Amino acid sequence: MAEVISTINKSGEDYNTLTLWEDAKDGDLVSTTTQHTAEVYADDGALNDRVVIDGSTTNANYYMKITVPAEDRHAGVWSDSKSRIVPSTDGYVFTVDDHYVVIEWLQIYPRGSSAESPAICYENGGNYQTYKNLLIDGHGSIYTAGIVLAGNHHKIYRNILWDCKLDFWGHILTANDGLGTVITNNTV
Repeated sequence: MAEVISTINKSGEDYNTLTLWEDAKDGDLVSTTTQHTAEVYADDGALNDRVVIDGSTTNANYYMKITVPAEDRHAGVWSDSKSRIVPSTDGYVFTVDDHYVVIEWLQIYPRGSSAESPAICYENGGNYQTYKNLLIDGHGSIYTAGIVLAGNHHKIYRNILWDCKLDFWGHILTANDGLGTVITNNTV
């Protein structure tokens, strides 16, 4: 497997937003035998981005991954000096429709000032997605939600979510039957 690592939000970065990274890297990752990884740094402060991950052909070996390098990971509590994404507008922070996507170690603050604003949500639903070691601060807004998924075979673990108060959606919701989905060791 050829992992291609791109840097986001740092001096000498490859891309200054996750949206630009996703737009440049999506495609048929299986045919190109490529696993794309975005490492999100905290050098330039919070990312002000809302990201759509959609349009790639993926499998268990070749997929899109968003992570944080060790020095910029949170320690289980929110820190403005660590990697975080804080959009200035309402809406889904991450819309994830590709299969096998991995998002880990980010701090996510969905805006939620006057419209539905989940941290992670779907439009058409992908399968086999992994969400781990995330901090999601709903900050008590009645418009914020944590992780809202359709599809099957997801892994959602070791996340800390708080104050997500959007009716029905709340902290973690799997729509449809969620066949094979594992939700474990999360704190809400």
